[in-house]
Amino acid sequence: MPIDKLKRVVFPKDWNLKGYLKDRKDAIDRALEKLPQLPTRTTNAASAARKALATNGKRFRPLMVLATADLFERGSDPAIMAAALSVECIHTASLILDDLPCMDDASLRRGEPTLHTMVGEADTILAAMGLVAEAHHLLLNPAFRADKRQMAMSRMLTQAYSLDGLCGGQSDDLADLGSHTLSDLEFIHAKKTGSLFIAAVELACTWCRGRSHETQKLVAYARNLGLAFQIKDDLLDVAPSGTTGKDANQDADKSNFVTVLGEEACSQLYDDLMQTALDQLTGFGQSARHMRELTHAIWQRQS
Repeated sequence: MPIDKLKRVVFPKDWNLKGYLKDRKDAIDRALEKLPQLPTRTTNAASAARKALATNGKRFRPLMVLATADLFERGSDPAIMAAALSVECIHTASLILDDLPCMDDASLRRGEPTLHTMVGEADTILAAMGLVAEAHHLLLNPAFRADKRQMAMSRMLTQAYSLDGLCGGQSDDLADLGSHTLSDLEFIHAKKTGSLFIAAVELACTWCRGRSHETQKLVAYARNLGLAFQIKDDLLDVAPSGTTGKDANQDADKSNFVTVLGEEACSQLYDDLMQTALDQLTGFGQSARHMRELTHAIWQRQS
């Protein structure tokens, strides 16, 4: 599949940063419409995968891939778009599995009925498996030119959703009987939620040949932001479902940051982590303007 080539970013004084995020999200959405690439004929599972990708997602994770690459002035590389789409495929697969009756048993996702309520559990599971395969197929895109970085990026993505990453964190979360401590929650969600945010910056840093100290700063940024993201999810879980696009009190019988800390302390920790994430970008100067705008968009989210 030809990956749309994005225009290289420049930084005029009057540059509209919100326009940057919209342009990038629109480009991601257009590319996602062409997925999955692999089926030679339409199947129920392939249609389910397309339906899952087409929901009104905020695309924060693929945006982070592009924003990190733009920091290095490499956001126009077709390989970077392929990497961004691969992260979104893994994220979408995790969401549709997370919503299943055997896990969170959710009825709403992004303001719409969850996938399994529309197509059934079997095709939802098959769609998730197909999206994982699609993620790796994207990293085989000719845009990577068989570069040795390609294999490293594939390993990074695999690690992110492995049993030592997203899947392991989800398993630990499901095993919760309401007795997790703050340390337990930080450990679990560093894997369940944080791993894909870290992968997003690592993929871009690897392709853009970021220096070691730059990559370390950006990984620290993603680690703090990923944990903050989960804390915000827990805060939103106690909000009415009509305001978030999800079922309310989905985690009422489990340990989460709100039940362990209380809403006020949870909100303060959220702000502290988001500010710590932003602080990691200080040394990048104007080059990180797009990442700062993305960070503020995440900080202000209400769903």
